[in-house]
This record gives sequence, C-alpha cells and structure tokens, in this order.
Amino acid sequence: MRNCYARNHGAQYWPLSVVESGHCQINKAVDLRDRFRVPVEVTDRGNGKVEIEIGSVNPAKGISAPSATGAVNIKFMLFATAFGTTRSMVKEAVTEYQLPYENKMHPAKKFVLDSGASAEDVAIVVIALEYKMKDAVLMNEYNRIPHHLPAAAIAMGRLQ
Repeated sequence: MRNCYARNHGAQYWPLSVVESGHCQINKAVDLRDRFRVPVEVTDRGNGKVEIEIGSVNPAKGISAPSATGAVNIKFMLFATAFGTTRSMVKEAVTEYQLPYENKMHPAKKFVLDSGASAEDVAIVVIALEYKMKDAVLMNEYNRIPHHLPAAAIAMGRLQ
C-alpha cells in the first residue's frame, strides 16, 4: 500500500480499489487471504460513504477458522484523512457482521460505511476476523493468539 500511495498521492483521480491496492497485512502472524477466501468489492459512493460487498459464501468452505468456532465476526473499518494538509483529523466508520460458521451458503451482503469524510480525503478499508465460540474461556484464549487474528487493509484511494 505504501507503493500505492507513492504512485497515486498527487493524482486528482485515484479510485478506491481492492484490485489496485493489494492487501497490506496488519498482523504479520497471519494473512487474511489464507483465512477469508470470499470475494470482496469496495465502492466509493461519494460524500464519505463507502460500500463493501462480500460475495455469497459457505463459511465452512470460504473461511478458515478454529474447530470450535460457532460464528465468525467480520469487522469492516473505513479510515479517511486529508494527507498533506493542515486538516489532519482521521474520520472513521466501523460495522460488524456475525456469520454463523456452518456448512451452508449465505447470500452476498452489502454494508455502507459513512465516515463523514470529505471528497479528496485518502481512505483505507480494513477487514478483520474474530472467532466466536460457545466456550467463553476457549474463545478468550483463541482471540489472544496472533495467528487467529487476521486483519488487513484491502483498499486505498481518494474519496469522491
């Protein structure tokens, strides 16, 4: 993503894109792409709003999780700021989607994150996974182990 920023930061048109940005793993202990094999689309809807769409998924086949997992909590985060100006406040929006971890197809789903950011702010979209288990003690243990906490910045661009 650093290369993406270096290549585009001065461009007036720099669309928010999953394809152009690549993934930047936030947790070096695990690659989100190894745990979350679900198509993701990110679309800038203007006025600080970003739509994230995950494709239809069978969680047992498209998401790699510990054996005791009952559900996967998918966290979608949007961060935006005006780089290179005196206006350096970061705007953010977060939503979560809890998906039962089962061998059953779930339809595609869309989420709109409204950061309230301004046009031309640079935005980064992050996805993180958290595993939910029936046994609270086990869940607490798993969610402290770095290789069970995949998170990655998946898209970057200038907002419309």
